[in-house]
Amino acid sequence: MRKLFTDWAMVGFLSLALLIGWKPVSALAFFVVESTETDDEFDAAGEVSTAITVPGGTTLTAYVSGVYSVANKLWLQKESGSPGSGAWRSILQLTGTGSGLAANAQNTYVWVNERNTNSYRLFMSAAGTGDVVAQLTDVASAADYSFRTDRAFVNFFDDFFDTELLTTEGATAFKGLWLSAIDDGATGGTAATLLDTDIEGTLDLVGGTGQAATETTCLSFTDTDDQASLISVGDTYWGARVSISTIAGTIFGVGLSDLECLTGTDVPQLVDIDSTTVTPENAYTNALGFHQQGEATDVDGIEPWSNNATTAGNNADEFEAGTAVADTYYVLEGVINAAGDCAFYIDGGLVYAENECVATTAVLSPFIYVGADASGSTTTPTLTVDWVEFAFPRPAAQ
Repeated sequence: MRKLFTDWAMVGFLSLALLIGWKPVSALAFFVVESTETDDEFDAAGEVSTAITVPGGTTLTAYVSGVYSVANKLWLQKESGSPGSGAWRSILQLTGTGSGLAANAQNTYVWVNERNTNSYRLFMSAAGTGDVVAQLTDVASAADYSFRTDRAFVNFFDDFFDTELLTTEGATAFKGLWLSAIDDGATGGTAATLLDTDIEGTLDLVGGTGQAATETTCLSFTDTDDQASLISVGDTYWGARVSISTIAGTIFGVGLSDLECLTGTDVPQLVDIDSTTVTPENAYTNALGFHQQGEATDVDGIEPWSNNATTAGNNADEFEAGTAVADTYYVLEGVINAAGDCAFYIDGGLVYAENECVATTAVLSPFIYVGADASGSTTTPTLTVDWVEFAFPRPAAQ
């Protein structure tokens, strides 16, 4: 459920930063804050988030989820007077008795700082049972693409017009860059196939039947160490335009990972989302992206997720950001800043943001996968990939 309390306001893009040494490079400066407590949750009266100070015209977005009772009261607060005064007042109730919201509600709130520079934070005034998970961000509500013309960034875009196929160790490599594979235990699956008959240029990944929960057909770069972005250097952009052939009994995902798609008995999906719980899968350290899974409690939800040094983001709680429809293209994309904070977009619109979703030391590159959602499934879903985009700061020295 999403609640819009003010009109969306477009945020003026900040001037481009210069690439000087290892100074972080950013086309869009933003912050994401959460509870200052060690567990990153709100579960006691008096707990607060880090404050965000923003100029006039800035849109703030808050994302709330978790398993909690209505006795938990979480607020958006604004600092009275000038930033640094230390006096705060509550301006918007996000959870709890009196707000009209149910327990465990997932909501998105928008607040526009209309004029002057002001500071905002999250504050819990009363606690019940459970934990409220909340993020507050000033990231732009519309995806920023200024990096595409900024020479401080390495820009990669593949529209899949090239029909050359190279086979390497049982997998399929495209142009020496892409690597695709399907787990050995599945039947009916097909590693990536380029479709030169499609006018837009596409690539198909076909999931196999009988796949276990951690097995899929996947696609990644052939060299995930060198063809990758070091997060601490500056903004990293990623995205893909994809369409899934069927929803029920299906898993698919688009994002970044430090994992390579290899042929074997356990060709990986990156995450398992079932019954509101996010569980990272397979042997990687950092990853993030969008994931759709036809599981019992949410058949068609598209969910952003992350994994920082093997710790699932958002307190391992799912947050539905969109709804998948079969045979429909979606642009799933995002940006990571040098602090490891992430913003997620669907079709150009902001749907979620998260604090420190990956480690600043992470080295990430694109990873895409599709499969059946349970062992023994007869579903053989096809994920059609129209294009993939990936951009990150250009190194200062050779």
